[in-house]
Amino acid sequence: MKASILILFVSLHQTAIPQVNRESESFAPLSEELALQGVREMYNFQFDESRESFEKFTALNPDHPAGYFYQVVLDWFTFRMFKEDKDIWGEMSDELDRVVIIAEGQLKMYPDDALSMVYLGAARGLKARIALSKNDFIDTFYDGYAGYSIIQEAMRIDPTMIDPKIGLGIFHYFIAISSPMIRSLSYIAGISSSKEKAIDEIAEVSERGIYASIEARSFLMFIYAYIEEEHVKALNLSRGLVKEFDQSPYFHGKLADILLLNGEIEEARQHLELIPKLVVGLPDKYQMEMKTRVKFLQGESLRREGKPEEALELFIGLADLYTLEFKFNLGYIYLRTGMAYDEIGERKEAKKQYKKAVKLDNYTSAVRLSKLYLKEAYVRDDAPK
Repeated sequence: MKASILILFVSLHQTAIPQVNRESESFAPLSEELALQGVREMYNFQFDESRESFEKFTALNPDHPAGYFYQVVLDWFTFRMFKEDKDIWGEMSDELDRVVIIAEGQLKMYPDDALSMVYLGAARGLKARIALSKNDFIDTFYDGYAGYSIIQEAMRIDPTMIDPKIGLGIFHYFIAISSPMIRSLSYIAGISSSKEKAIDEIAEVSERGIYASIEARSFLMFIYAYIEEEHVKALNLSRGLVKEFDQSPYFHGKLADILLLNGEIEEARQHLELIPKLVVGLPDKYQMEMKTRVKFLQGESLRREGKPEEALELFIGLADLYTLEFKFNLGYIYLRTGMAYDEIGERKEAKKQYKKAVKLDNYTSAVRLSKLYLKEAYVRDDAPK
């Protein structure tokens, strides 16, 4: 996989909002409760309420980078799902430049202000993500590595901070599962970690973090479901997130998929039935994406019931409707379509689907399993011998 994907992940997850160390000399903003409220509203798809909370927080702290950064995070969070106008990249880049300027101003007055340093590093990380969207790999690496280094320095100054560890842990995780070449280059740059240690770092944030706990749990849910294939762990995390954020169609969709991975077909269908109600009032683009997602998971539930022909009626054509920038879910559309074709003896069609999944070349089990089924046809465990 391309090395740039490493920068992508550290950029995405350095957007986690830092935890304030209440025991150190206070450079912390006022009314942290407003910021935390805004974060929770954002994950629960209450975007107007979230923006209002962040704007109030910024008004109380006009000279601190925190509030401005939170508003950019909300823009980023909603843009990933809703926006069709790519010009927002320029607007977000300008907003991040303001965060950088304010954070650097704080650091000129207080050189050891670890909190402002974390905001600076997170802003640089998100700038790297924007550069990646424009295929500007020089700025992607420059800003991404700068963000990583700045957050490392903040952690050196104040090792009691928990939330910023999420960006470091995710970066370490993807280095650990990368190609030998990327691991070697990372080692030369002074970056090395085992996969187990990286997961422990993220798990610590999920358990002890304040602002980043949600993102840490969401990320662990993702890797357990789609990379590590520890589906019971993924299910436990997913159930907790849906209980906490019951208005999020995203979390309901993930839980439905993970329930299917665990063989819980009927419960998965219950969550799929909720999604059309939860997306009412959301932008048309997102409603269409979730409609495609629900259709795919309905097909997968049929396939798992031993009805591959009916599943294929829902699967066929779904890949052409896929519009998301990153192709993790697309790999599973190809994989499971191929599995359904194998189940009805259409080996040639199955191999076409597996080859499309393999071509995506990412770390997910969709690619690994597609490589396996290219060599040997998929056979259901409970199929007649």
